[in-house]
Amino acid sequence: MEAAATQLSDSWFNAVIIESLAHGMYTALLAVVLLRTLLISVPPRRQTKVLAGISVFMYIMATIHIAVRWYYARRAFITKGQTEETRYLALTDSLIAGGPLWVPTIASVVASMNILMADCVIIWRCWVIWGRNWRIIILPSICTLCGTLFDIFFLIQELTPFTGSQGSSSTPWGSDSIKWGVAYYSMTLSTTIICTVLIVYRLVQASTTSLSLPIATNPYHRVMEIMVESAVLYVIALVIYIPFIATNNLSSLYPQVVLVSVTGIAPTLILLRVASGNQIRNTNLSSPDNTMHSGGLQSQSKLNVESSVTCAEEEDARLIIPTKNGEVV
Repeated sequence: MEAAATQLSDSWFNAVIIESLAHGMYTALLAVVLLRTLLISVPPRRQTKVLAGISVFMYIMATIHIAVRWYYARRAFITKGQTEETRYLALTDSLIAGGPLWVPTIASVVASMNILMADCVIIWRCWVIWGRNWRIIILPSICTLCGTLFDIFFLIQELTPFTGSQGSSSTPWGSDSIKWGVAYYSMTLSTTIICTVLIVYRLVQASTTSLSLPIATNPYHRVMEIMVESAVLYVIALVIYIPFIATNNLSSLYPQVVLVSVTGIAPTLILLRVASGNQIRNTNLSSPDNTMHSGGLQSQSKLNVESSVTCAEEEDARLIIPTKNGEVV
């Protein structure tokens, strides 16, 4: 009992510190994103503003999550931290009948909302990159819908008070039943991996075509970095967290709090790179030398590729279509 209480206290204390550090980095990143997106010389497009609004909403949800957990940790360590036993009871009474059930409820709901938003953003990016082809996003959309259903079951399971004689739930949603959390996060991981692979594949095709036109800067490479950098962070966080939740390890608090911030950072990184790429693209297009040079090369190239890829830095889904003559429509 004493060893378990010490481990739980240590996990909670360290997890709050780690989440605070991650949230601080998230705050700095979001501030830079909003400055570059909303205060750039070129007015941001409507889709960019929507993505910025989503990023702000996800940040608010992450802030609520850390605020609730901070309150709960302070309650356990300061208000009821007289002994190891009282501290242990304070850290576990939220899921006991009559305990402060609102704490895990708020934390779980806001975290689930952020994950759903992150999945929707990456599905939307995949849809845009593939020329608004609805067939491409059927599979990731199904994974997201299944994940949402599993998340509802997972929340019911996690938020069911322990009323059994052995400290387990007396309902079919007890911790000894189906591990809905594993199913939920696995569906989220599947959505992210599928969309990332589809996006990277599409951009590889576009970058191969654009390499035939040696313009000063290659926007497709920057777009690829957008999706790879943001999605990889999200995938790594999920891959690390799933084994912990599958084994009910107390150390799962560490990857859990990191996942909360990474979930919001992933779409924010997309917005940051889109804003940066938009400025660079406008600078390149305003150069007459680049325009004349690229135009001459386009007329000489013989490309037998027909593809449509959306510029990631243009949020209005303007299609760049290399034709058989190498001209860009």
